[in-house]
Amino acid sequence: MIHHLHGWASHQDAIDLGIIEPLDCEACGQRRAVRLWFLYEYCTMAWIFGIVSRRTYALVCGQCGARREVPEWEVQGRQTKPVHIPFMRRFGLALVVGLPFLWFFVYIISEFLSLLL
Repeated sequence: MIHHLHGWASHQDAIDLGIIEPLDCEACGQRRAVRLWFLYEYCTMAWIFGIVSRRTYALVCGQCGARREVPEWEVQGRQTKPVHIPFMRRFGLALVVGLPFLWFFVYIISEFLSLLL
C-alpha cells in the first residue's frame, strides 16, 4: 500500500536471502526447506530521497508459503546472501539533510582559515 502526502510516499520491499535448513512449518506441519526474507518499509521524499522506517526478517515455508516473522538474533549466521538496501532508499534523506550542514561547516572552516592566513 502506498500513501502520498505532499511529496512523501511509503513503500515496501523484500530481499530474498536464500534457502536455509529444513524446519518444521507451524502452518502445514511438514518439515521443508524455508526461504529467509528481509522485509523493509521505507519512505521517500520527492520519490528519490528515502529512509528506511521498518526492518524485519521472515521465514517462508517452501511447501505452503506460510510466513513467520522472526527477530534478527534468530537469523544471525543463517542467511546465505548479504542484505543490500539500495543507497538512495537507505541514506537518501540523510543526504538532503546532511549536505547543507556539510556545506555550512566547510564554509565556516574556510572563512576561519582565511582569517588566520
